[in-house]
Amino acid sequence: MGRYKTHHHLHMILPIPGMPWAKESTIVDKQTGNRGHGSVWQRESYESADRKAWEDLQDKNSKH
Repeated sequence: MGRYKTHHHLHMILPIPGMPWAKESTIVDKQTGNRGHGSVWQRESYESADRKAWEDLQDKNSKH
């Protein structure tokens, strides 16, 4: 098992038919317990969401 755990899911922004979904990525640092979150529009890739989540996690880890 690695130090980081990644979770992907789709999130409905508004419950209106035809509205785009958001792709969300959560990266958990198992050592610190911090979570990084990233969200992009449905047409973008999960890699973009991962990048945002990783930046968020690095920012949170640097504050400790």
